[in-house]
Amino acid sequence: MAPTTRRTAMKDTRGEGRFGAKQGAISSNQPISTIFEVRTVPGRGRGLFALIDIPQGKRIATEAPFFTLPNIDELNVLKVSILQRLQALSSEQQQQVHALHNNFVGQEPALVGIVRTNVLGISPQIDAVFPTFSLINHSCVPNAHYSGVENQRRGNLYAIGEIKAGDEITINYGDHTRGHNGFQFLQAQIIQRVEIQHEACLEDLREMKDLLLDVYNNCAGTSLAWVYFTASQVAASQSDLARASVFAERAYWVRVVCEGEHHPYVESYKSVRDNLQLHMGYGSTDFEETTADMVPMNLGLEDFEDWLWTWA
Repeated sequence: MAPTTRRTAMKDTRGEGRFGAKQGAISSNQPISTIFEVRTVPGRGRGLFALIDIPQGKRIATEAPFFTLPNIDELNVLKVSILQRLQALSSEQQQQVHALHNNFVGQEPALVGIVRTNVLGISPQIDAVFPTFSLINHSCVPNAHYSGVENQRRGNLYAIGEIKAGDEITINYGDHTRGHNGFQFLQAQIIQRVEIQHEACLEDLREMKDLLLDVYNNCAGTSLAWVYFTASQVAASQSDLARASVFAERAYWVRVVCEGEHHPYVESYKSVRDNLQLHMGYGSTDFEETTADMVPMNLGLEDFEDWLWTWA
């Protein structure tokens, strides 16, 4: 079967095609102090609050950390590693680190507790402590998404929801599926079915998509991108390039909203969107064979969604 590199044109009227299509970053010349400010939050320490309206898909800020360190669980090694990095900072920066919140008072050495409380990942292997990003509070329904970029040793913060001036900027410290039994059950079932029960897997993915949108509306983040990407993989494995191309387009745009166009994960989604052959298991069968140009163009929103998620 000839591979396709055709990008399926998406329309908003198809429903959920582009969740908050990319709006472009806030000017790189705009000081952080004009975008948000640090305030004390009763019972939660400090937090970041928007000074301006921030549309969905905007990059709020990019920031270099005080320091990075490998993911170390051994307490003595961690303490030495932190001290070495702290000593390399200016006295003002050291004071800022010491002023960060500590969730582990009385349980661990103060510096270890501060770092454990405030680290954000730069990569799966590297953590970082930031001047302002480490102040961002958790929300189960966040309006922003943090992601690290390992090769730049920086963190980026994007608005995944509409943020109004005065709103607290929050992120989810885990992901959107943690702490919700429905998400966890569906995700486990999807992973189990993805290679052998394709039609049932697509049904599970639709259910998980609906649940994410019901709970988080347009702020479902990278968990929603994962749903669409997995659906694209399932469709591509059945040689159904029409559905696979639509799912891949949606996955890409949701990820763009969360992390911008140049994040490594986003670029990998773009590569798959532009060449569906890159999907694992591509063309395993031809039971549902279609080409990318067979996407129906004249269906209403509900009918299009029914076509997309259902094999007749």
